[in-house]
Amino acid sequence: MMSRFHFLALFLLGAVAAAASGLRIGTLNCYLLFDPAIEHAGKVDDANRMTAEQYQTKVANLATLLRGYQIVALQETGGREEIAALGKAAGMSWLWTRGRDTATGQEVGILHNLPGRKVAATSDCQNQGFKSFGT
Repeated sequence: MMSRFHFLALFLLGAVAAAASGLRIGTLNCYLLFDPAIEHAGKVDDANRMTAEQYQTKVANLATLLRGYQIVALQETGGREEIAALGKAAGMSWLWTRGRDTATGQEVGILHNLPGRKVAATSDCQNQGFKSFGT
């Protein structure tokens, strides 16, 4: 298991390398981005379900936050459909994995825009559940 110090050192090294290459990397908490047309197991805010119009507005607003980034990690999404919708709105390709959070039903993913580079899930990522998809 990697200690917190090693993880922090690795993260800082990656951040410095990314800054040196001009690569912009970010993370975005989508705050319960659940498509209201999909029944999600374990969803925590069914009492406050968005309308279809509110969902589309939220996707469009989140997409504006992604401008200029090449790689963005996503948290608090409903899953593949929501990540694909956000990727399409932002003009980015995406990766998604089924989450293990059975209490809230939240899942995670990655959006990327790396022209001239092929991005695919490695066998290790696939073992963890990541799937590689395009725009």
